[in-house]
Amino acid sequence: MAVGRLGAQCEGLGIQLLAVFGSAVRRGDHPVPPNDLDLAVSLDDPGRLLEVIDAFLELTECDDLDVAVLNRATPVLRARALCGLGL
Repeated sequence: MAVGRLGAQCEGLGIQLLAVFGSAVRRGDHPVPPNDLDLAVSLDDPGRLLEVIDAFLELTECDDLDVAVLNRATPVLRARALCGLGL
């Protein structure tokens, strides 16, 4: 069951898992604005990647969006994305 706009978007795109990582989630004494938005997704159908990217470009109004597909990612990328770390 989708909750809110983001949940409905994910459900409609077949996103099983969505995570934000990299500079958008850096913490510290002096937070800085993110350089870009890094998303990690697990998809029902990885062939829908371009549709997912288009949807999140519109939803976030972010010009610099990187999307890692966890279905096809290396174990290192999966671990870094799911722990909120940058590459």
